[in-house]
Amino acid sequence: KTLVHTAARVQTLREIEEFGLDLCARVLATHPHLALVRVDVAEQPWQRVEVGGKAVGQAFILGGPEQRTSAVTSNGRKMAVVSGIENLTVMRSAGFTTPRRPALDDGDDSLPPLVVGSLSVRWTYSTPDVTFGAYRQGVRAAVLETIALHASRSVQYTLHSLGEVLLASYPEISVVTLTMHERPYRPVDLFHANVENPDDLFVAREEPVSLVEVTLERERVS
Repeated sequence: KTLVHTAARVQTLREIEEFGLDLCARVLATHPHLALVRVDVAEQPWQRVEVGGKAVGQAFILGGPEQRTSAVTSNGRKMAVVSGIENLTVMRSAGFTTPRRPALDDGDDSLPPLVVGSLSVRWTYSTPDVTFGAYRQGVRAAVLETIALHASRSVQYTLHSLGEVLLASYPEISVVTLTMHERPYRPVDLFHANVENPDDLFVAREEPVSLVEVTLERERVS
């Protein structure tokens, strides 16, 4: 614990991947009997409170459930870096064209085109010699842009398309894993109140939440 806190205090590393690489090197140097070290880091963003349209220097609010993650493994000679974004909650109000879930007790055998889910993205670098911050921002932007503009037949189809976009956009990324925890939202039934609800008002259901995971790996050239 002291080694971790010391490294965090004395280093001016801005990215959690850099901190993980530095910490691995420190542990291996301090404990030569160790052959392999893995460091997992999770970063929780905070935002400054705004008062009168101006940010206050000493007050912060939690930036939401989204976290930045990194897992660094090193034996002193070779290093592996896996970066990630966890709990990126997104909603798509249109674009899903086929039923995606079995019928519930209300007799409706399909869902309206409203999808709300918590998305996790993990990607493995083929080399640690990259600009981690720029890559993370680019991956996040590509994910959100694809979700916003991609006409989808299913959650699986969307995740597969996201993986293809990331592998095509970033040659230094070798493997991508995307996981979606879908939150079930259904239109409110106002039939007995003689009020129409054309997919305008939704309510969360307590049914089991679906989990979809897709992994894509870059084809290796022999």
